[in-house]
Amino acid sequence: MLPRAHLSPSLLRCTGATATHVVPRPATRGLVDTAPATSLAELARQASKRLTSRSDASASLEQSARPIISNDEAPKTAQSLGQQGRADLAVDLSSLSSGLDYQRRLRTKAPHLKINSSSKNSLDVSESKVGQNAHRRRRLSLKTSAGHVRNQKLDTGSDQSVNSVDHGNEKSDFELPTGSDASGGKCTDAFSEGTSKSEIESEEGEAIESGSLSANKIAIGKVKPAREMKVARLRKGLNRVLFSPGIHHLRDPRTGVWNFDASLSDIPQPQDFAFHRCPLYITPSQDQELLELAHKYACRFLGSTSTVSKSLSQIYFALSGGRGIDTSILSQDFSTGRSDFTRGAELPASIVLNRLGKRTYSIDNDKTYDVDNILSDFGHILEKMLTSEAEDLKRFLLSSPEESVSEAERTEREAYHYKKIGSMLLRSQLDCYHPDLPGSGVFDIKTRACFPIRYDSANYLANSVYDIFKDRGYTGSYEREYYDLMRAVMLKYSFQVRIGGMDGIFLAYHNTSRIFGFQYVPLTEIDQRIFGSSEMADAAFKISVTILQKLLDLGVKAFSGVDVKMIIKHTPNIDQNSVTAYVEPKHWKAEKGPPPVQAITITMENFLDGQLIQGQIPAFVVDERTRQVPEWTVKYSVIKTGMDEISQLEARKGAQSLRKKLVDMASLYIPEGHTVESVTRYYEARRQAIEAGRHAATASLTDLPEPTDIVDDDVKDGESATQDEESLIPASVEEKAVKSAEQLLTIQWKKPAKHTLKLRREAKASGKAYEERKKSWRSAQKQP
Repeated sequence: MLPRAHLSPSLLRCTGATATHVVPRPATRGLVDTAPATSLAELARQASKRLTSRSDASASLEQSARPIISNDEAPKTAQSLGQQGRADLAVDLSSLSSGLDYQRRLRTKAPHLKINSSSKNSLDVSESKVGQNAHRRRRLSLKTSAGHVRNQKLDTGSDQSVNSVDHGNEKSDFELPTGSDASGGKCTDAFSEGTSKSEIESEEGEAIESGSLSANKIAIGKVKPAREMKVARLRKGLNRVLFSPGIHHLRDPRTGVWNFDASLSDIPQPQDFAFHRCPLYITPSQDQELLELAHKYACRFLGSTSTVSKSLSQIYFALSGGRGIDTSILSQDFSTGRSDFTRGAELPASIVLNRLGKRTYSIDNDKTYDVDNILSDFGHILEKMLTSEAEDLKRFLLSSPEESVSEAERTEREAYHYKKIGSMLLRSQLDCYHPDLPGSGVFDIKTRACFPIRYDSANYLANSVYDIFKDRGYTGSYEREYYDLMRAVMLKYSFQVRIGGMDGIFLAYHNTSRIFGFQYVPLTEIDQRIFGSSEMADAAFKISVTILQKLLDLGVKAFSGVDVKMIIKHTPNIDQNSVTAYVEPKHWKAEKGPPPVQAITITMENFLDGQLIQGQIPAFVVDERTRQVPEWTVKYSVIKTGMDEISQLEARKGAQSLRKKLVDMASLYIPEGHTVESVTRYYEARRQAIEAGRHAATASLTDLPEPTDIVDDDVKDGESATQDEESLIPASVEEKAVKSAEQLLTIQWKKPAKHTLKLRREAKASGKAYEERKKSWRSAQKQP
């Protein structure tokens, strides 16, 4: 007879046993005196053996049960025993199948990629990892990775595990990683302070690393520049914007009276501006001064605000669990508006790590996905316009002689601020300075094209009639522009201002034809809208930079000794708090086949004062008197895919899906009055200008032959998948670089969608209203 502890409820009822005498059954039903099953076949074998035992048991039970059970009940009892056995087998098979799948997904938190037996046998694993302790360490890692610690105080005083693996020095020449090197080893300089970490290997051969870090213990180092920096000043009359909150109209929309110098109104057009007379943007990989500072301060990675801000944004999306913006300051018109970030802000970050020595790498933007963007030209022009007096600005127009700007001025280096965090050295360009501002007195200049132009940049000439004349309202207002700015770029602005040690940003709103007005937004205001407080913003910045450094360390270790490309994206489909980087060699010969790719996923858990926070991270509760805030600690786990064939297929698939999102940015809507052929000729002329060493703006859209007109009725519904505002992705330009023709994606031209046509009609209606309003101005006849 079966032991009483293993009898099913139906058998217990048959024997007359009471529930108080029953020992609880094991969690895995029916597995009696056997080791845990390792496959479905093994479980089926065990279940079959158990059914045989139950058949014998049922016969014995029927004999002993006859004095108690009537003849009418006996057949029913025998039938229920058989049904119970078959039901238990089905449950066991189903439970194991779903259980193994659940444990696999829980363990990896990333695409599950097994390593075949031959690869496992080639792994160089020490005896300590195949003994009894290895299983215990694996189980500990699985609990850490799955986030099973619930409502417990976090102990940050010691490592979570022992026996960290160090695979030694990096290889000098790249080889396809195999064995333990394929999954990475201990990054000795991953963090400088405030962290603890451990590494073990999962049962499937994937590398699992876990650790913790505390924002309070992450230090930001001071870096003394190698030279004295000369920072520009604002044009006369604009300084008062810095010390007066709110919007400042260049010209009063009600009376037409000029509030600032009227010469600020008209913006020089790209075809009239001498871009070659301005200093060029220098990428981090080309900045010898930055490299020397990196060596001096023992930094492994060097980058700039424009090359890391997108990556930091992706990490923050994961860290915050998808936290949105604070729209409480907006009017009722935006009470039902979305508070998440735009699709453009959530695009993957694509960077290149260029090797500058044995252990030093620069962080550059991946130019593979660059598109020729007219708004970058206006960014250059407006910055020079806001920091130069009217007469001085004329020297940078093509109408002035070439000798107007000396060679020394053209090649003068920009002013920079440097910040060191861990083994990262970050550079920020300093746009402007005023001695009365707090802190360093430095601030950033940002130019903001109006809504219709950002979402339909190729049609900027026709949309340049759009007018902004209201402080609040859903259309034609500064509030609309500020709302979109919060959702689209304010998070990046926060990171950039912090890296530069700046006080805030100076905004200039325009329509590419004229400037509407100005606004100064201090960093404290940015912090309030995005993070809830400056204290939380500081902590989020430190943690995000540290996690980025971890990704970079793991990325260069995956393919040691060569330049690598990385695509970084918040991956809520894996976990709400996870971010994944797809890493591959920058240079790869096509005859070798597809390049190898490794997916690195970091999953995080947030703790405030030791309490686990599930879901979105809440805003800090700050003591207004002491400014004391909770201690923000993050536990993280790392999963890295292998180099076997199946793993590579999955990793390449994930990387390709992110590349597609970036390539889709290379599509623009055909501007009004032009065809695909005519606008293609224009952009080809811009490309040829670049190849000839000239700026792209030397090719003017207005110089094109008159094409066939395109009217709204010519566009059929459904021509484009873009049907609403959220599916539109605005142009975003942060760098001050001259592109090369080889780096530009081929633009895909498509007919305007419904929403795009709506924006164009809105711009025209706004322009007509502006002209009507001008008729009532007494000062309208005065020349600017």
